[in-house]
Amino acid sequence: MSRDIFYVSCDGLVRNEALMEDLRGLLRLLQTAYDYPVDIEYTINLSPQGEYMIGLLQCRPLQLTQEGEAVHIPTPADPASVLLETRGVSMGFSRKFPVDLIVYIDAIAYYRMPYREKHKVKNALSAVNWHCREQSKRLVLLTPGRICTSSPELGVPSTFADISEFDAIVEVSEKRAGYMPELSYGSHIFQDLVEAGILYSAIFESESTIRFAPEKLTARENRLADYSELASELADVIHVCDTAESGVMLYYDMATEHLLLVEEN
Repeated sequence: MSRDIFYVSCDGLVRNEALMEDLRGLLRLLQTAYDYPVDIEYTINLSPQGEYMIGLLQCRPLQLTQEGEAVHIPTPADPASVLLETRGVSMGFSRKFPVDLIVYIDAIAYYRMPYREKHKVKNALSAVNWHCREQSKRLVLLTPGRICTSSPELGVPSTFADISEFDAIVEVSEKRAGYMPELSYGSHIFQDLVEAGILYSAIFESESTIRFAPEKLTARENRLADYSELASELADVIHVCDTAESGVMLYYDMATEHLLLVEEN
């Protein structure tokens, strides 16, 4: 149907030099007070005459960290030993470490769960997280869609307290279930990941994912019962792999945004 389409944009606001200068001044003032750059949430009330009032709702200092050294990503002798390899979809500083535990949440199995029971996945994930607290274990989470969402149809409903002990979090896309990774830059979860030094990556059904072999994870013994009383209900949804003795390594180089999760034994 041919019709006029009307839409609203912020073009007029960003061309308002006085408003932009006021916002810059506000950020400079807060940065000076906190000794850090800040992330803010705000409102702008506009009058028909173009006058405005800025309402500062929230302010959060942004933690600054030192960039790590470059990491050499090895070429696996056996391509079949690669559990996950991505390029251009990760966020965090370079690192490499042996992985003690991998938690894999199956997207299709999670999708097929009754809606009212999906919170059980969050509870089991939280149980693993808190069981490993202060144990110096290196943990990797692979989870469908968005992490720390409040909407079970978008991903596992959770909070940062449920994933705080993980060293790397990978959001997994699944078109059949409608799950799509989306890290909201500037959001609380984004800042929590940055401040905690947690590596973020995503698995898309595109060329950015060089290899993803979830069948190699589900072929391992599921240790969920060691952490959660819900293991009998969720054994097909959550797979907990103890990799401490099997030589699984994670490599990530920030300069090339190249991530590799590989079995080396």
